[in-house]
Amino acid sequence: LVVLLNPTGVADLPENVFGVDATGRVRWRVQRFEFAHGRPPYTGANASPQGVVLYNRSGVEVLIDPLTGQILRTEFTR
Repeated sequence: LVVLLNPTGVADLPENVFGVDATGRVRWRVQRFEFAHGRPPYTGANASPQGVVLYNRSGVEVLIDPLTGQILRTEFTR
């Protein structure tokens, strides 16, 4: 299960996506990535055939592996 914490008012939690197992234990935290405008928190997520796509306020889509939280690809969309 991939969990996205609501980043509202939490400026110092840019890696706000976690992998949680069936017992509620946190298995991973999304890989740290430095964007052009710092490290804004993720604001949305969608499942895709390739993994999980995360979105942030800077207009960047990040594809992650849902089993490890490792970043597979980044793409600027704005």
